[in-house]
This record gives sequence, C-alpha cells and structure tokens, in this order.
Amino acid sequence: MSIILYGVTSGGTSVPIEVTEEGKLVVDTSKFPTDEFIKQGDDIEAGSIIASGDITSGAAAFTGPGTNLFPSGACYVQSTSGSTDTAFQVVNPDNINEPKVTIKHDGSISTDGSITADGTIQSGGNPNSGTDEGVKMSPGGGLEASRDTGTKAAIRAYTEGTSAATFVVTAGGSIAAVSGKCGFTADGELYFYSQGARYRAVVQAGNMMAEPYTRAIEFQEKAEKLRQPKTQDIVPED
Repeated sequence: MSIILYGVTSGGTSVPIEVTEEGKLVVDTSKFPTDEFIKQGDDIEAGSIIASGDITSGAAAFTGPGTNLFPSGACYVQSTSGSTDTAFQVVNPDNINEPKVTIKHDGSISTDGSITADGTIQSGGNPNSGTDEGVKMSPGGGLEASRDTGTKAAIRAYTEGTSAATFVVTAGGSIAAVSGKCGFTADGELYFYSQGARYRAVVQAGNMMAEPYTRAIEFQEKAEKLRQPKTQDIVPED
C-alpha cells in the first residue's frame, strides 16, 4: 500500500508525491515546468539514484562543459575547448584531496595503481607502420616499439631508483645490456667484458676469438660509418 502526499512548488502548483511500500518517493514532473522544482544551485542529498534515462549535468544538449551518464553505463565528460583541467578523478576515500586516478581533457591518465588490460595497450603512433613513434603491448605479451627517424633508443630499462639505462634496444638494431657492458652491435657482432676488459667476438679460420673492443674503437667505427656515402648517394658511372 502506498501513500499519496501533496507538495506545492515555488510556482504555486500542487504536486502529488507517492510514498511506496519500500519508502521511495515518486514524483511525476512531466506536466510541470522544471524551474518550479529544483533551482540551479540547489543541493540534493539522496542515498541512491536509479534512472531509466540519461542523467545530465552541465550544458544542455551536451555541447559545452558538462557530464552525461547514459543507461548503457557510458560516462561522457566534456569541457571547454583547449582545457587541460581534470575531467574525471577517483580519490582516496579517506582523503578526497588525494587523487588515485586522474583523467584530463588532453587525454593524459595518471594512476597510483597498476593497469591491467585484456586487450592491446598503445601509446603514440602505430609501431606496425614503421614510420610513427609509438609503443604497443599486445595481450600475448608482445612489445613493439618504433622511432620514425635516426637510431635513437626504442626500448630502455632503468635500474630502480636511478636514471641509468641498464638495457637499451635502438631503432638501428643494436642491443646493450648491463649498462653497455655487453650486447650486440647493429651489425650483429657480440661484445662483452672479461676481467675488466672489453672485447668483441670474431671468427677466424672457423674459430671464435676475442679482440679488444674499447669504447674508443666503437665510437671510431661508428664515425667511419657515418662518413661512408649512402647507397642512394653513389652515382653509377656511364
């Protein structure tokens, strides 16, 4: 059994209010001007709100700053053009001034926790194209990285608490590990340290040998390659 109460709006209209057996208030506002009920700036306190339609906060028709919650569960947040202010935030329940997840209007996301995804995570351009800078992590555990120009590092791993890169894979194909103490050159040659000295593995007469490969030798060889003309720069003779 429900109870019908009557209230009076700010415009003097009598409005029936039904109190259901569960203690819920049901108000039919379809026949009255909305400005006679909740005025802009008024506060409403409620335990829960259940809506079969949209819940919109902000500009009408969602053309300006505002939030729209849809029945499907989607949440749209929109700000003024060019704004980089926070659009969505999840805070510490014990301290609302301590954000745990922040999404800004420029698309940046920061979180204090981990990000787990069943699908692909991609940052930047499309690494598969070979022309855009970007990083892509696939669900199977694959990691792809690309740079559009030069031989700058494509993948770096750092020692915790320091800025030293202990593992580097460059776009040119070379690999360096343990802060450059061992790895492979862009030509696929192996280099390593032994008893404090740096060597490169070479093959002579079917036997693998070690020859000195100091930093000076490495830089000298890189400089020599840069001085060599590229294939497209060589003009064939008539």
